[in-house]
Amino acid sequence: MKALIFLTVWSLAFLEKTLYNQFLTGILEGADLISKLDAENCLYSRTLVTQDKKFSIDWNNLIQDLTEMSIYCKFQEALKPLKNLKTSENMMARTYKRFEEAKAKNQFPVSSNITNFGKSLGSWLSQYIRMASPYAFKFSYNPSDVSIYIKAAKAPLPIAYFHGINGACKDESYKEWENYLRKQLGVYIRCIEIGDGASSSIFMSMTDQTNEACTKIKADYHYKGKFNLIGISQGGIIARGVLQKCAGLKVNNLITIGSPNMGINKFPNCEVGIKCYLYNKAAILGAYSAAFQALGPGGYFKDQYQYETYLKESSFLADLNNERKIKKEYTDLYLALGYFVQIYFSKDATVIPKESEIFGYFAIDSEIMQPYNETLNYVNNYLGAKTMDSQGKIVRTTIDSEHCNMTHEEVNKYLIPYLL
Repeated sequence: MKALIFLTVWSLAFLEKTLYNQFLTGILEGADLISKLDAENCLYSRTLVTQDKKFSIDWNNLIQDLTEMSIYCKFQEALKPLKNLKTSENMMARTYKRFEEAKAKNQFPVSSNITNFGKSLGSWLSQYIRMASPYAFKFSYNPSDVSIYIKAAKAPLPIAYFHGINGACKDESYKEWENYLRKQLGVYIRCIEIGDGASSSIFMSMTDQTNEACTKIKADYHYKGKFNLIGISQGGIIARGVLQKCAGLKVNNLITIGSPNMGINKFPNCEVGIKCYLYNKAAILGAYSAAFQALGPGGYFKDQYQYETYLKESSFLADLNNERKIKKEYTDLYLALGYFVQIYFSKDATVIPKESEIFGYFAIDSEIMQPYNETLNYVNNYLGAKTMDSQGKIVRTTIDSEHCNMTHEEVNKYLIPYLL
């Protein structure tokens, strides 16, 4: 009898630990840190992670257990994001609050559905994982500050915008920024999502991203007339692609925020050190292979030491910047804009070189940085920038901050006047 009782207690404890492990696996899978196959391969083989508190856990323990599981199951790609989460407690407070509320309402299932609950929580976490990345758009908005309400003589035009690489329209920072503009302007504004968001921004070519963007904008009746177009980081490249390649649209003003308009030649936040040297060297050696050019960032990679190869093999940027055979229709589309606003972040370490954000770039076969008005693009008026400057149509703004890090005061000052 004692043996039976012991076996029953042991079985219940084992079941609880198994369910908890399924919960952890669900979080990792829901946050896109592991694949479903990874989860299945490790699901029944582990006994390392044990939780004896009947799921009454705190945030630090949860992250620690996720980390231990990732080490045990060799989920190497999950370790760095988890480390970032552990040092971002304020950012994660809302996620943990959701977990606590579910427990309080008895919605925390101790059953086979525990994996799905973990996936739900993991999906919520995924946007914060992206926010902790160097690519993230960071908008600081104080909801109590309602000192500015714009009253235009006529209703402002609709706005379409594109997020940056490794981001998604559902990310909280984009939602806050979008809601702020909507509140200030009383305008229709939409984030145009490409594919599934984060992974598509990396693994879908810039041509395919632009084509999908065109299709979605044309399908939205709000954009049948004039509208304003905004691109954040990589989204600026898509926005420009829409302007130049999506026939029939009536773009009023174009705004690029921290966008690699003249390209990049290094990994983000990786300019010095032996590891960065090796990464960047490897990228340069394969930069104009078909495989690399099929990636999102590959489409705007520009090695100044391989300029002729870039002109020939670039899958997107060389055409976008009119550096091959000049397409007058591209130039005319820029000249037809009301304004082309380019926002540059002086402390940016994500877009390398950061001067690319205002069309500066390295001289050919050189490490000398050319300001925008000394580049071949400007001197030869490839996109009409020289003409637009003479007409006062280009606005170059410097913000003393890191990549795409804006306050609402800066939005009021540098963006809203061009969205009326």
